[in-house]
Amino acid sequence: MSHAGVFLSVGAGVLLLSGLRASRQVVIPLWADHLGLDPTQASLIYGISGAIDMLVFYPAGKLMDRKGRQWVAVPSTLIPSRWPGPRSEPGSVCWSNAQYPGA
Repeated sequence: MSHAGVFLSVGAGVLLLSGLRASRQVVIPLWADHLGLDPTQASLIYGISGAIDMLVFYPAGKLMDRKGRQWVAVPSTLIPSRWPGPRSEPGSVCWSNAQYPGA
């Protein structure tokens, strides 16, 4: 009995979620620089994101043990994508006239 399909699908999911978590190391400093924040503020944001990650890690593991990985994987990707936080739109924190000349 071959489990190649299961391993490929689960492996791809784990790879994508790991990349999503690890991207914070690059994205937060670059985004902070783009917004013009000083390194102290960027470090504070980075520390807070790490603390949130650490606080959620144990309850997420418990939920995965009881219900399965999909109960953690699906919300952890859908919630940030639907979060009404800052976006690159006029009037938002990320908006930059240098990036969009003539705006």
